[in-house]
Amino acid sequence: MKKIKILSAVLAVVLLLGLVGCAAPQKNATDRELYDIGKELIKIQLEMVKSDKYQTMIGASSIAGNSLRDTVIAGNYDSPSAVYSIKLSDIDALMDLFTSDWKELSETLREQLRFKVSIINVISQVNAKRGTDAMVLSSLNNSHKEFDGITVDQDKVFLYVFENGTPIAVRYGKSGATAYFVFLDKTDSIEDIQAEFSPYKCSVEKLNIK
Repeated sequence: MKKIKILSAVLAVVLLLGLVGCAAPQKNATDRELYDIGKELIKIQLEMVKSDKYQTMIGASSIAGNSLRDTVIAGNYDSPSAVYSIKLSDIDALMDLFTSDWKELSETLREQLRFKVSIINVISQVNAKRGTDAMVLSSLNNSHKEFDGITVDQDKVFLYVFENGTPIAVRYGKSGATAYFVFLDKTDSIEDIQAEFSPYKCSVEKLNIK
């Protein structure tokens, strides 16, 4: 009986230490840490889009002619020429752009819609302007990475722009980071980026990360 009590006490201590370890707080990620995570995801995306076998497995090989994929592959993604922070500033105003009927719903259902709307909806709309191929290639070739030891207090989106390459948006949220190709016509200046995202009630800020 005495041995059982001792064993029980030891197990209780081990369990307590395990719980304390699980509850260890994570530190809030810096923009530099998020930037580096984004660059890791960009490498994964390029591996995705360059792999014929992977494209076949996810169904992206059926994109008409694959000319858009060839354009993505031909880009240089070693170092972004600029990085921008994109923020969705007014969800209600964005909903108004999609449909005015949403205001006829109950407040409960309106709140559910607000919860579902995110910057990803905006990225889809921006890609839709460039045609179905752009939407399909972006949606099928997004890469994801969970955080390790860090967290974010609110969703963030960094847009990586390249001198010769397709822009890539990385969304950082509670469940980790996800990267998406964003097909834009002009990316030479912050004004070009604002022209794309401002109509969707998004604010744009150029980041200084070295």
